This record gives sequence, C-alpha cells and structure tokens, in this order.
Amino acid sequence: MELITADKETVTIKMNRQDEFAIIRAIFMAVHQEYDRLDREILNCTLEQVKKMEQSLWEIRQKFPARG
Repeated sequence: MELITADKETVTIKMNRQDEFAIIRAIFMAVHQEYDRLDREILNCTLEQVKKMEQSLWEIRQKFPARG
C-alpha cells in the first residue's frame, strides 16, 4: 500500500487489488456484521459510517475488471 495524497478530508492510497483491497473489504464486512459486539474503545465509527465505507468499497470493487 502506498500513500498518494492526504489532506484533512481525503486520503488517496494505491494498493494491490488481490493482496490488499480484498482483505480490507473483508475486514469492513466483518466489522459491519459484528458491530454490536465490538469494544467501543476500538471502534469510534457509527454503524452508519461503517455501512458507508463498506458501500464505497463495494463501488470501487465494481470498477475492477472481472478476473478470470
């Protein structure tokens, strides 16, 4: 993973689709599924923020060409 730019509102990173993006997407899906059980000291996001991030990751995934 490589940081491209960052400011107060946005972070742009470059990552390997297979080795990094798929793992990050899976982590957010797990956070969404287990949100009610997470320690509040670990998670400072609302469930709505988690859902928004998960949706954004899904939209990014849709832009990738199909594998195979």
